[in-house]
Amino acid sequence: MQSCAHISDEMTQLFKDKSRVYVETGDFLIALNKEQRIGFRKLVLAKTVEQKWENIAPSPYKHHFLFEVKNPNSGSQLEDQAAKDEEEEDLMDLSGL
Repeated sequence: MQSCAHISDEMTQLFKDKSRVYVETGDFLIALNKEQRIGFRKLVLAKTVEQKWENIAPSPYKHHFLFEVKNPNSGSQLEDQAAKDEEEEDLMDLSGL
């Protein structure tokens, strides 16, 4: 399965704000005819527009798109996770023994 099938809110949350991501265009999927390849490109672009990823054109590679991920909350998510980690009991902490 192509990784572009997973472009979603969950995937966006994996990236820092302004991360650059290459996404395959599907041009080398030999099972697709020309019209299907065009349709594949449109589906990829629709998913990235939905996630508010910015298309950086022209891409250095003709068979990939280049996007900049928009995730302005990435810093706060890291801080929230760090706070949760500090609150959890450290099972490897043997200092109290």
